[in-house]
Amino acid sequence: MPDSARLHGVGPGGLADQDLSMANLAQILTQYQTLLVLDAASQVVQVGWLARDAAPRWVAVEEEAGSGLFRALDQLGVQPGEAGAFGFCEGPGSILGIRTAAVALATWNALRERPLFAYRSLELLAATVAPRPSTVIADARRQTWHALAIDDEGQTGEIERRPTEALPSNLAMPEKFRAWTPLPTTPITMLTYDLTVLWAHPAALTAELWRATAEPEAFHHEAAAYVQWTPGIHRAPTPSAP
Repeated sequence: MPDSARLHGVGPGGLADQDLSMANLAQILTQYQTLLVLDAASQVVQVGWLARDAAPRWVAVEEEAGSGLFRALDQLGVQPGEAGAFGFCEGPGSILGIRTAAVALATWNALRERPLFAYRSLELLAATVAPRPSTVIADARRQTWHALAIDDEGQTGEIERRPTEALPSNLAMPEKFRAWTPLPTTPITMLTYDLTVLWAHPAALTAELWRATAEPEAFHHEAAAYVQWTPGIHRAPTPSAP
């Protein structure tokens, strides 16, 4: 198993060599001391430096991810090589922004491999500021939505993809997430996606929101399917009979 999927030697009584394919923030910081977090899921690029024994530091810039990630890093005053581990939002959200962050992380990890952890935007909202009960949504294109239902106790299932007409009435949605699909006519509660607020929430420290991953990639509901192309010699069409 890759080191990114394990936490080693955390201490007595507990986490030494434990498989943590799902982990919470406290466990990650206990083991790796510092975590550099990239989140380009919304129109605001957010970069954070989280340390075990220091207050979290966040920078947010409202520009496209290709330049915004590096501008935020400059303002934060840290170098990727200083991080004990990397974290990022794999979505749902802006596919272009998420993949830009993924490319940056893959490049830094090629220079020196670090453990890599991913979280999902809707699951973070469900654990922190989303109303109970409700369904948190984000645009999935083609008249469909990523949807995560939360019950009265705060329990959730899997993120689903639903057409607009199949959405319930108690909807919530993160602010500053792009939407190409027309919004449902049902009233929607808008939720902050300010990571200084969300990751400071008491539940965010202990909820198992982080997935260890070997490769950074954008969230999708199913593996990509590709059609095999069979090459052939081009021939002029056969004229049809009169």
